[in-house]
Amino acid sequence: MKLVLDVDGTLLEYDKYAAFNFGEPKPGIHKWLIQQVEAGHEIILFTTRCDIERDALEQRMRRYLNP
Repeated sequence: MKLVLDVDGTLLEYDKYAAFNFGEPKPGIHKWLIQQVEAGHEIILFTTRCDIERDALEQRMRRYLNP
C-alpha cells in the first residue's frame, strides 16, 4: 500500500514556515514509519515546499529512516 504523508505538522513538528527550517520528528513517528516500511508499505512524502527545500527534506527523511 502507498502511504501519502504530509510532512510539516504531521511527521515533523511545525510552528511557522521558515525556509530550510524543518521541525523535529514528532514523538513515536520513527518507530511507526519503520513499522510501515517493514510491512512493505511505500512511503510518499507530501509537502508544499519548493523543489529545493523538498529535495533537502527528502534527504533528511532518508537519513532519519536509514541511520
